[in-house]
Amino acid sequence: MSESFRFGRFELRPSERLLLADGETVTLGSRAYDLLVCLVDHRDEVLPKDRLMALVWPGRVVEENNLAVHVSALRKLLGPGSIGTVSGRGYRFTLPVTRAAVAAPASQAAPALERA
Repeated sequence: MSESFRFGRFELRPSERLLLADGETVTLGSRAYDLLVCLVDHRDEVLPKDRLMALVWPGRVVEENNLAVHVSALRKLLGPGSIGTVSGRGYRFTLPVTRAAVAAPASQAAPALERA
């Protein structure tokens, strides 16, 4: 079993690197996906821009506008009220989130035992 997060019509499955909308796979770039996971994981706190950049682009020097571009793309996808900007402090995921357990995909399931 793995964990998923549900918010609105979306389901986020971090262990599978998968985002679903109404049960259908959503195509999302890897950095935008990583940003979404960070925001959902830390949904009860405001994440400063420098911390988000360190989590999403570890060990790399990136311009702050890269973060703004990905936040904008996520807001377009999830809705304008999904990610709040706290002036001078950072960003916060604002949608209500519920956790759910998800069965492992068939490809990861344990093999069936053979009968003798």
